[in-house]
Amino acid sequence: MAQALTRRVAPRLVVLAALIGVLVLTGMLAGTSRASAAVSTPSWVPINPQSRPPAKVAAAATYDPATRQFVLFGGLDSQFNPTNDTWLWGGASWTAAKTAAAPTPRFAASIAYDASTSQLILFGGADQNLTYFADTWTWNGSNWVQLHPATSPPAGGGPPWRMTRPPSRS
Repeated sequence: MAQALTRRVAPRLVVLAALIGVLVLTGMLAGTSRASAAVSTPSWVPINPQSRPPAKVAAAATYDPATRQFVLFGGLDSQFNPTNDTWLWGGASWTAAKTAAAPTPRFAASIAYDASTSQLILFGGADQNLTYFADTWTWNGSNWVQLHPATSPPAGGGPPWRMTRPPSRS
């Protein structure tokens, strides 16, 4: 049965049409722990996977067309401590990724898919002392790898950076 969505703190909305034909909304429910919901027009339906990420806010999240998964990285836990865990949604349940390397714990990082490398790019974010990062990482579907580009945007000091994938050029 369709339900109205309750208020969520800093939700992330990502299109998973290529994967499961729905939109997935994740976020910390105001006053509670964690939740997920999905919509396949016209109504939202709660989903209750057996495993799921811990409650968090200000996580980096996007869809990875190369792996056909929704990737959720870092964010602030329910005690507002930065995290550096990576969670994957494949359409039926969440899986905690076991990685050999990962960016340091952070929140408010930006993430986008790079079609030229078929990888996700993660940039910046901040730690618990509001020290802003200007580092760049790639997600190859199973691990994080730090890049060292010759030039990079400066570390943010205001609103977090936002990235997006440009439309395909024919």
